[in-house]
Amino acid sequence: QSYAREDLTLSIGFPERGPELGGHESLTALNLAVPELIKNAIKAEREGVDGILINCMADPGVEVLREIVSIPVLGPGHASMHAAALLGRRFSLLVTTDMSARYFLDHVHKAGLDSRHASCHAVDIPPEDIDADPDRTVEMLVEAAREAIVESRADTLILGCTAFVSHFE
Repeated sequence: QSYAREDLTLSIGFPERGPELGGHESLTALNLAVPELIKNAIKAEREGVDGILINCMADPGVEVLREIVSIPVLGPGHASMHAAALLGRRFSLLVTTDMSARYFLDHVHKAGLDSRHASCHAVDIPPEDIDADPDRTVEMLVEAAREAIVESRADTLILGCTAFVSHFE
């Protein structure tokens, strides 16, 4: 809320059910979250919410929610890739695991940004473990960033998990 305009109210809603099969990183878990996201989006629109931001870089359910509600629905994954393409010439994604890298590469292709994508580097830390050892998380991200810049010649970096943000505030 401290970043919002005075006339803008932000609220946070959480699904009643969390990741089940395969943790946060599997396509199965991401797809199992969609029914809960649908329920929350419909409720939010009825309550007068002006827009929805899915707090997951994999953008689960974004396309489905856009079909169901009339308010804007954004996913940080595609939004950050397009912003990175505007800010630099070649972007790299710093993602949690190799499994998540698979769907991020699909996102890059769907967004039509293959020519702007330099690389995808996994830090091998699942989302549920990001806060377990903050120093290690930052260390692994810095190493992945170095590889992206030096080896892949990226000039713009994207943190591939919204949970990474808490380590850089």
